Amino acid sequence: MKDIMDLLPVLIVVVILPILYRFVPVWIGILPPIIYLGYMIYLVFEKGSGELLGIGLSLVIGEVILIGLWLDELYRRRKKEKKEIDKMKAKDLLKK
Repeated sequence: MKDIMDLLPVLIVVVILPILYRFVPVWIGILPPIIYLGYMIYLVFEKGSGELLGIGLSLVIGEVILIGLWLDELYRRRKKEKKEIDKMKAKDLLKK
C-alpha cells in the first residue's frame, strides 16, 4: 500500500500535465522537469549515497516522461498552428 501511495503524486502529475500544457504558455512546460530535478537532488542529499542507483534511475525515468509530455504538446501545438495557417492560406487563395 505504501508503494501505491508513493506513486500517487506521480500519477496525478502525469494526468494533469498534458491537460495543463494545452492552456498555459509553452515555456511553462519546462518548469516541471526542473522542479523534479531539484527534488531528486534534494533526495540524494537527504538519503545519502546508499540509494543512489534507485534515485538515479528514478531521475532518468521521471525526466524522460516529463520532457516527453512537454515535447508531445509542443508537437501538437505546431501541428495545429500549421493546420490553421494552411486554412488561412486556402481562404486567401479563394478570395483572389
